[in-house]
Amino acid sequence: SIRLQTTVADAISSRVGLTAALCGIAFVIALVVAIPLGVRSAVRAGGASDRTASALAVVGLSAPTFAVGLLLLYVFAYYLPVFPVYGAGSGGLDTLWHLVLPAITLALGLGAIILKLTRTAMLRELEADYVTSARARGLSERSVQRIALRNAAIPIVTGASLVLTFLVGGTVLAETTFALPGL
Repeated sequence: SIRLQTTVADAISSRVGLTAALCGIAFVIALVVAIPLGVRSAVRAGGASDRTASALAVVGLSAPTFAVGLLLLYVFAYYLPVFPVYGAGSGGLDTLWHLVLPAITLALGLGAIILKLTRTAMLRELEADYVTSARARGLSERSVQRIALRNAAIPIVTGASLVLTFLVGGTVLAETTFALPGL
């Protein structure tokens, strides 16, 4: 790199760790929030929680990353000064603390996709014949949902892993918005 006066490999290797950490944290947040919301949305299809989850998914898919980032910065770094405004911190837990808002920013869009995938897969499984059979045998609704989720996990994992590849491209906007020294 001419600007950094170093080789491109060195420039990338010094910054890839932060980007990978940001992607990993955002992916975990998206999975932990979106899968339970998607399951609840499918189990209560047509109800208030389903409509709320669908509205959140639409917002998550529609909102641009930089706008979400700026909104989160304003609310949680300026108005309620809970999180740092910019930078990557000094390492360790400080860096993790600096990555929370950017990770939430990225997780919103990713979580919306995973929520819709989970809801669709669970609805398909809950309408399957084996679920009707399990209910007829007297299994509890929680057991039936667990069995359905196990079978719905295949498209969820496949879709989530495909979406993960696009997450790396989305980190550019989040890193720019939060002044992170990533890729």
